[in-house]
Amino acid sequence: MANVQRMPPDLGVDDVVLLVPEEETVPEHDLHRLLVDQLAAGVRAWFAGHDDVAVHSRLAWFPDRSDPRVRLDPDVMVVHGRPQGERKSFKSWVEGGAVPQVILEVRSEDAPTATTSSDCSGLAPTASGRW
Repeated sequence: MANVQRMPPDLGVDDVVLLVPEEETVPEHDLHRLLVDQLAAGVRAWFAGHDDVAVHSRLAWFPDRSDPRVRLDPDVMVVHGRPQGERKSFKSWVEGGAVPQVILEVRSEDAPTATTSSDCSGLAPTASGRW
């Protein structure tokens, strides 16, 4: 099991008022939750010993400080260059502009086709990899 650390304060500016609570989660059924937990455990084990890789499951990701309505809820995400630690959500502007390099979704037959609460088709990282 990965060693979880508390994030140091003042990682970045976080003066944005979120329209959707960070703690609000997407409903899942039992099999989906079990599969996500197994997948996340395997990814965490793969990156065990890497202090600069954060692996999160069922954590809201807010990529765009200028539009806090944009929220993605990946089942599992991997962010290189960030330490593992407890977070209420992953706000790219607080994390030095970091974005997930890998997002994994477990598809359920009875789940809606969209897994996001907003249309994010217009979002794209810049050449530097920042939003």
